[in-house]
Amino acid sequence: KNSIIYNMSSIGIFAQGSKVYGENVLITNCGQHLLALNIGGSYNFRHCTFANFWPFSRQTPSIFLNNYYEDIYGNSQNRDLVQASFGNCIIDGNNEIEILFDKSDDADFNYNLNHCLLKCTEEYWNETWLNSNSQGTIILTNNKTTDFIDYESNNFELQPYSIAINNGLESIAQEVPFDINGVSRTKTPDIGCFENNN
Repeated sequence: KNSIIYNMSSIGIFAQGSKVYGENVLITNCGQHLLALNIGGSYNFRHCTFANFWPFSRQTPSIFLNNYYEDIYGNSQNRDLVQASFGNCIIDGNNEIEILFDKSDDADFNYNLNHCLLKCTEEYWNETWLNSNSQGTIILTNNKTTDFIDYESNNFELQPYSIAINNGLESIAQEVPFDINGVSRTKTPDIGCFENNN
């Protein structure tokens, strides 16, 4: 809760078959993934900002989810992804697609993005990974941006005209009524870990 992880050469949070809850978390600028949720598990993130503007070459997405691994004999071992829930979260970065679902059909693969900003192509989301349980999510494409104040200096607060302003779901905000700076967000909440109170 209320945590910042940044400038990691590899991965911000690496979880394997784990159970993780996060609220008001900012993870930014990692050489591979901000968040790698591997070999199933149960994950719940509320009002988090995942923004990967790593200044060097990066081929990997900000967030990676999967539900299996390959053992030493080359056999696939499947583990249920019980849930990967993101509510009022920002998933952004300088890659065209900032989330990757690596799915085995032999285990559960449950995810939900509810009132999030997500950097990916509309084709990727709509044709490949559209989940009917994901509601209110805004797809960030080349003509849409989150409009952070200054990501180059690690300021991920929101500009007053950001698309994240007032677009969060109030019922999720009531679970996390104050932002990372202690600002109230229960009415017309912003998406991400920062509430713009201007």
